[in-house]
Parts: sequence; structure tokens; C-alpha cells
Amino acid sequence: MAKATRKVEPLVPSKDEAREKGIEEIEQALAERKDAILELIDLVDRLHESDLLPFISALVNHRDQARSAFFREINRPHNAKFARNVVDFIGFLGTIEFEKMQPFMEKINRGILEADIEEEKDDMISMLQLIKSLKDPEVNRSIRSILAFLRGMGKEE
Repeated sequence: MAKATRKVEPLVPSKDEAREKGIEEIEQALAERKDAILELIDLVDRLHESDLLPFISALVNHRDQARSAFFREINRPHNAKFARNVVDFIGFLGTIEFEKMQPFMEKINRGILEADIEEEKDDMISMLQLIKSLKDPEVNRSIRSILAFLRGMGKEE
């Protein structure tokens, strides 16, 4: 009769087998996360090109010192006020209706382009030319918009 097995010896893979299995697992993980890894590589390239990679590396390597320096600086009175202003500004940005501002911003961009062209000219504008320009529909529409903006800004609620 056969002798009962009292101890089961686990099958221990050799170093080469363990290495091969590890490589297969890494390849599988890379394949599953290909897009994220490519984005990460692109990010690292951009950080390297902008010379921010050594800075970020130093922050990570000395994170305790960086954290204490950050909190020490942020707690100074003038920096605390700055932090409050940033928070208030972010809150203000949340109240802006950007859909309504889009056409206005496009007009401002066109105005900047026109101003850039006009800036290259050296001739002075006369009072008569200024008054005549008020009859120009584009100028008149812009002045009406600016005046409406100023009226709205000056209204007491």
C-alpha cells in the first residue's frame, strides 16, 4: 500500500520562469493602459523640455522640507491675503456667463487687431476726423456697447 503524503511541496518556479512571468504581466499591464502611458510619456517630455522635471524631482525628493516651507510662506499675512484673493477670484469666475461673453470677446480680439494695424501709423487724428468717426456705424456700435457696459457697471443694486 502507498504511503500517505503528509507535506505538499509547492512548485517553486526557477528564476528564469519567474522573470518570464513578470515580463508577461508587465506587457499585459502596458497593453491595457497604452493610452495613459503614452500620455504620461508626452507629459514627461514636456516637463523635460520646459526644465520643470528637475524642479518636480527636487520637490518630491525633499517633500517634507518643501511642504513646511510652503505652509510657512502661505501663513505669512501678505500671502494669506493673496490666497484669499485667489479663492475670491475663482468664485468670481464661477459667476461669469462665458456663453454671453464669447461674442464680446471675439469683438475685443478684432478691435485689438485693428488697433495693432492703426498703431503703426504716425499721423495725428484731428478733432474733425474724431467727430466724423462717430458717424461710422462700427464706431457708433462700439461706443454704444462701451457706454452700456459703463452704465451697467455704475448701477447700484
